[in-house]
Amino acid sequence: MRTRSVWPALLRTALLLPAFLPLLAGKALAQHDPASEEHPLRELAFLEGSWSGRIEGTLGSGTGERQYRFIVSDRFLLMTHASYRAPQERTPEGEAHEEWSIFSFDSERNVIVLREFVTEGFVTRYACALDTEPLRLACESEATEGGSGLFLRVVNEFSDRDHFTEIFEIFGSDGELRVRLENRWRRTSTTATAPAGAAALVPVLRSEDRLRLAEAFGLAADLDDCLWPGSSAVPFAVLLVDGEREYLVRHPAPSDDFTPLGYDSLLGGTVYVRERVFSPELLATFPAVGGIPTVVIGRPEVTGKSSTYWVLTALHEHFHQLQYSQPNYYEEVNALDLSGGDETGMWMLDYPFPYDDARVGEALRAYGALLQQLLDAVYTPQADSLFRAVLDARVSLRETLSEPDDRYLSFQLWQEGVARYIEYRAAQAAAGRRTPVPGFERLPDFVPYAEAMNTLREALVEELAELNVRSSKRVAFYSLGAAQALVLDLMQPDWRRRYFEEKFTLEPR
Repeated sequence: MRTRSVWPALLRTALLLPAFLPLLAGKALAQHDPASEEHPLRELAFLEGSWSGRIEGTLGSGTGERQYRFIVSDRFLLMTHASYRAPQERTPEGEAHEEWSIFSFDSERNVIVLREFVTEGFVTRYACALDTEPLRLACESEATEGGSGLFLRVVNEFSDRDHFTEIFEIFGSDGELRVRLENRWRRTSTTATAPAGAAALVPVLRSEDRLRLAEAFGLAADLDDCLWPGSSAVPFAVLLVDGEREYLVRHPAPSDDFTPLGYDSLLGGTVYVRERVFSPELLATFPAVGGIPTVVIGRPEVTGKSSTYWVLTALHEHFHQLQYSQPNYYEEVNALDLSGGDETGMWMLDYPFPYDDARVGEALRAYGALLQQLLDAVYTPQADSLFRAVLDARVSLRETLSEPDDRYLSFQLWQEGVARYIEYRAAQAAAGRRTPVPGFERLPDFVPYAEAMNTLREALVEELAELNVRSSKRVAFYSLGAAQALVLDLMQPDWRRRYFEEKFTLEPR
């Protein structure tokens, strides 16, 4: 019983075991003269410096760093280690560990001795034996405080001075192999940096951000095909911008500047990290990583959205991924001939639409007011006549615009307006059928989907009633397009089938 009780903690220490040390001199330790003025451990100066590693095995995957430096008149070698293992089902927050190990030389036995002190409170003493060709150091446990009945072995195989593979094994009292891990290390510096705390070693995706991302992915999985057929076939790749780092999730082809943190079972994919490139205030979708449309989104605390509305915004952006993934999308956008020579895509934001033209502003207000009236008159005898009035108002609006300006308006209504429509429809569908992922409802800024649906509807009505394109610029097109899509749901429900066949227009048939 005692052996089983220490198993979980001992297993957690597996990823923390040090990289044991090679001897580069021609003679083995067993042949060293104890009377020599040079202490035997000085032959281990080869390992002084800093190392970085990838951790893989039974206990999950992650990353680690360790530093080696001589202490106490260079008679002992200190190794400080910190590692982080990515979230998984049994450790949803991920797991961080620290370890200090001291290497000494037992002159009576003529052997290297390792004493290892780990976060869980265990202290293990190892004896190590060296093979020089090929260079290989095998260390076997002699005693473990708090872990009787277990036998631990570490084998370190060096391909060169800067790379080695560490194999760690745990055997039960019956001699059966219980755990086998294989970690790979590489030198990053010949100078040992100050010992790093495990919590600061590897960036950790915050628990609240994991819940928000998981809820967005879960909501999309629940609603994608009923909300918009084909959505589930498009990668929901997200780049979360947090402080000085960016976390990439569910991306099929991360670029080389990302470091994997391991598979996250809650998020259903490997999490990657890199230093921050984009603004933490972004809420956008573009080919940010590897040429693949990626949702680039800041945290709710920075973007000014509560958790529920942040999730709905993520679905808005996911719909852009579906738009951009359509065959010939970019070629057809270029065929609109609206870029003015811009090849960055910024023309979509900066196009010189006549926002300050009084006739245009009045026509847009009239169009928005009629859309609002029609939405309020659903299932009433006035609906058909109001629908005709909406169509006439769109014609009148077109007459105030040049052909390029009207193409730009139609494009924005089609692209951004329908993405805004997705937010409302997602909240509406979730209010009736969605049970959020465990923990999401406990976030302090959680809002029930039914409440979010009502708030979004009220906001849309208010935006239509107070439409001011001079001050709102292109953002005014979001509410106009969303309202037009809602009207089409009522009057021509098959419009979504034509949406990608007749790109860049929401004109009713």
